[in-house]
Amino acid sequence: MDCAQLDRFFQESSGFRLCKDPKKADLIVFKGCSVNQEKEDLSCQIVKVLESSKRPDAEILVTGCVAKIRPDLAYDGREFTDLVDQINRLSRLEDEQNLEANFPYPEFWQDPDGVLDHRTHSQLISKYCHRNPEAPLLRTFPKLHGILIKLLAKYRRLIDKELLVSRRTFCIKVCSGCMGNCSYCAIKLARGRIKSKPLDAVEREFKQGLDQGYKDFALVGTDLGDYGKDLGLDLMDLLEKLVAYEAHFTLRLRNVNPRWLIPSASLLCELLKTGKIGYILSPVESGSNKVLDRMKRDYRIEDYIDAVRKIRRAYPALILKTQIMVGFPGETDEDFRESRDLFKLGLFNYVDVYAFTKRPRTKASRLDGDVPDKIVTKRYRKLLFRSFFRLPLNRRLAFCRLKRR
Repeated sequence: MDCAQLDRFFQESSGFRLCKDPKKADLIVFKGCSVNQEKEDLSCQIVKVLESSKRPDAEILVTGCVAKIRPDLAYDGREFTDLVDQINRLSRLEDEQNLEANFPYPEFWQDPDGVLDHRTHSQLISKYCHRNPEAPLLRTFPKLHGILIKLLAKYRRLIDKELLVSRRTFCIKVCSGCMGNCSYCAIKLARGRIKSKPLDAVEREFKQGLDQGYKDFALVGTDLGDYGKDLGLDLMDLLEKLVAYEAHFTLRLRNVNPRWLIPSASLLCELLKTGKIGYILSPVESGSNKVLDRMKRDYRIEDYIDAVRKIRRAYPALILKTQIMVGFPGETDEDFRESRDLFKLGLFNYVDVYAFTKRPRTKASRLDGDVPDKIVTKRYRKLLFRSFFRLPLNRRLAFCRLKRR
């Protein structure tokens, strides 16, 4: 969504003309991610590729969270200082123009656009698909590695069809930043506190999407659950406004923190009965209250499970996705089993699994009780199979059974 805004900004509000080939560009603007070490490394690797392939006189502006977390990547010249400030204000919803843009970009591994060479692209896909290229089988049969990566990428595209926004999805960025204090999160350091788009501005964009014939809408924000807290509003105020439209459409709610979901579950259930909210991503992060407490997540796992059960009963067709982190400092075998047991509840359609990585300037980076890498990898792989294969396949099989009926 931020890239779409940048695209429109450069088309309408700058003296630059867009160029799709970075090798011919005078200025390259790269918006990187730093949500975890893997994404940060990936962003850094892409920057290196761009540096090596650009014209000698071309400039690269690295923006986004990675530029805040990694100041060494940020632009340090003078010529484009004002431009960098404009880009930062735009992503924080602080620019007076507040550009409305809707042309979601694909994942880098789906459409590299010739930026990356084949070898680098394969390495990045390997990381993205959560494969370990150093596994004995892949070391013994290196050609098998490339084949597996291609198959996994195709499989990922298949399951992502329900999850990722596409050009048929009308995206509306409603907020940036959050009110949370999660001990492991560096995004808060880059995005700051909540900054919400006024309700009438969101509604105006929503109407534009309806007028253009869109039926699939995604509400995007660092934490949707914090929407409106800086305006004296609540996310429920926005949802009630949008769901009241009589048109046929589906809303996707991306990144709703359990801190909001738990106390709002009953009210949300009433809206779910309209059938107009079809997808919710709500990251639980751990099934252990002890770990949640060390993460500073501010909720109890039993309360979250109770809220999700209410939501599931209110609208069984809802696509519900969550995230689980493994290897957080102090995580014991029992803590891990409690996270693993979340899969057995049958409440989630999809679960993203990722390993804890120390982010700079976060409280978690200073916690004791580091989990050995071998144990983190073992736990990660155990949940990976369930999340990457079992849950999506079970969903596909259930869908096929319904169609036969």
